[in-house]
Amino acid sequence: MTNLFANLVEGGHVVNIGKCRQVHSYVDLMKILKQSSICFPLKTHLRNYINELYYSTRIEEDLCAEIVREEIPLIIEDLNTLIVILAKDRQGKCRLVHPVRYKYYDTYVYLYIEQIVYSLNYLQQDETFIRELNKELLNDHGRGFYYLHYYVMRIYERLRWLLNYYY
Repeated sequence: MTNLFANLVEGGHVVNIGKCRQVHSYVDLMKILKQSSICFPLKTHLRNYINELYYSTRIEEDLCAEIVREEIPLIIEDLNTLIVILAKDRQGKCRLVHPVRYKYYDTYVYLYIEQIVYSLNYLQQDETFIRELNKELLNDHGRGFYYLHYYVMRIYERLRWLLNYYY
């Protein structure tokens, strides 16, 4: 179903994006994404839908704080899970019993990694998000927690591990 919704809003269809944003709030989609655990076919389509619905267009300022609070830690958690799965199954022979589209589970893992990279790419191309992120990074050191600096470094570290794994 989320694949169908992603296809509806793909390409920046303003009317469909407006209607889908009224039906599916960012917070609700993030809750579903968190609860989907390691069901990578669902996570792949859901992240694609979030990318097309919220990230492919200009991001509103009020959504930026929500992205930093919800999305960035979730990306780190998902990348950690992917690394554990890939490290344990080096042969890539895990097959699905009744596949709908792809026979190997790794295919869904790869597609999910691709959607995470698309998310990060959309976020880094958005001027509003970059401005809010920089503002938050400057404020971060005053609290003494450096949590956002840590998040950025963890994402880089995880992506670097995946790059080394595949190349």
